[in-house]
Amino acid sequence: MSKKNDKQSQTDAAMQRLNKDIREGTFARVYLLCGEEDYLLRFFKRRLRETILKDDTTHMNILCCEEKPSDLREIIEFADTMPFFAERRLVILEDTGYLKSGGEVLAAYLPEMPESTVMILAEKEVDKRSKLYKAIEKEGAVCELNMPSPEYVRKWVLSKLKKEKKEISELTLARFLQICGQDMQNMESELEKLLAYTADRTAITQEDLAQICEAAAEDRIFDMVDAILRRDPEKCMEYYAQLKILQISERRILYLLTDRVESLVLIADLKSRGVSDDEIMEKLAIRHRFILDRQLKLLRNVAVGDLIAARGRCLETYTRIQVENMDETVAVEMLMMQCI
Repeated sequence: MSKKNDKQSQTDAAMQRLNKDIREGTFARVYLLCGEEDYLLRFFKRRLRETILKDDTTHMNILCCEEKPSDLREIIEFADTMPFFAERRLVILEDTGYLKSGGEVLAAYLPEMPESTVMILAEKEVDKRSKLYKAIEKEGAVCELNMPSPEYVRKWVLSKLKKEKKEISELTLARFLQICGQDMQNMESELEKLLAYTADRTAITQEDLAQICEAAAEDRIFDMVDAILRRDPEKCMEYYAQLKILQISERRILYLLTDRVESLVLIADLKSRGVSDDEIMEKLAIRHRFILDRQLKLLRNVAVGDLIAARGRCLETYTRIQVENMDETVAVEMLMMQCI
């Protein structure tokens, strides 16, 4: 079995375990939620929290810690305390680093933790050799959540559409999954757009996807610019691949990239001269406030000089294609690598 298929099988098994526990209301003493699929990590953390504390009206039976606590004794003291007018207490520890180092005290405590307390650890980095990891394997459940198998994703999408009383052909569904790529958050976002777009009818068609795809292309271009300016080549090429799946030509990608970078340069210049946001929207014909907000957020983390340099490279790429007859694919990919 390939590593990819092995990861998918682990994820499918982890989701089945979590869904069963949530459905039946029978919980492990401790859960480790880890893996690469952020959407699933957030989803199951939220679902576990809602179900474990469903009878808690006091809001006094949960303790959340989003970094390594300064004093682990406070966490243990909370976990040792009986629930207050509820069936269970819940401790959520996120990004503590205990699954890499320093988790020995917690590993020793888990076997002694009261059955009325459930602990959830959500960690991005995990050392499977650590004492804490091995303790969680023994006392609870390790749930590694990566991209699920294609069949699981297909059923997930269909279940969401069925809930909204929508119909979709197998061909259209396959195209939708291809457009979205390996990203469940993106899938949910595109599903929401489709549901809104087809609110007045039952069937979702290829034509509907074509309409949504144009918006998806704009989103991917913005994401690509963000990745370029953050110097993240892996993400940049991922978004580029998604644009190719959407059948966006290299010439169109270059145009959209240049337009987006030029827009950022102009916004940076106007802001430096004290122009208000409303005036910027009017001058640059920006239709929605959220579009400006997104660009302003990106500008907070980038030097104007880098933007001007990127704009220059975009114009040089036009010259290579139009004057030097360079292959468009080679020219655009070279541009991305130069900017990164």
